[in-house]
Amino acid sequence: MELKTLEQLLIAHKEEFNIYERLLLKWNKAYNLTSITDHKEIWEKHFLDSMAPLQYLIHKRSLLDVGTGGGFPGIPLKIAHPLLSVTLLEPTEKKCLFCEAVIRELGLKTISVVHGRAEDKDVIEKLGGFEAVISRATFELGKLTELCRPYLKNERSIIVSMRGKDDKETILNSPGLKVTKVERYTLPSSDSKRSLIICGSL
Repeated sequence: MELKTLEQLLIAHKEEFNIYERLLLKWNKAYNLTSITDHKEIWEKHFLDSMAPLQYLIHKRSLLDVGTGGGFPGIPLKIAHPLLSVTLLEPTEKKCLFCEAVIRELGLKTISVVHGRAEDKDVIEKLGGFEAVISRATFELGKLTELCRPYLKNERSIIVSMRGKDDKETILNSPGLKVTKVERYTLPSSDSKRSLIICGSL
């Protein structure tokens, strides 16, 4: 899905993202949720960038966002794809509280927040399997696939790693699930380089 299309989708949900931005800036004063506080950068580096994997999730019904932080990319993806059931997994309690506040304010359904770490056995047992697992700038690729494998529902499930400019050597040498697609893109205003690494069956 081209960034132009995603920008149009962002505009179509302008009201929801305005509320999200307002809450992010308000909570950020006390909880230090993000270093990005400029309006344009929030919309591009948090909201637009979070929606970049949408084309790979459009036919998926369940998504686990590992290390969601301030709800990225899980909440923007939920806004853009209302039928997607989303679980946000986050180890920091204050970030969980923020995500819950955003969900309440936006009236989002079939989205939940879980306080915990991906490697915790009780979390694995509690959450079960997902058709897609995603993480944005959290772990190196090999570690991510190792952590996320227990959460995959079946052989058609995928892991999506959202990263900055990727290291080809890292991709080639990462153990775990096979890398099936690498998509590179550039955020239009900041010229920031990004990559999506898809592991598993498309």
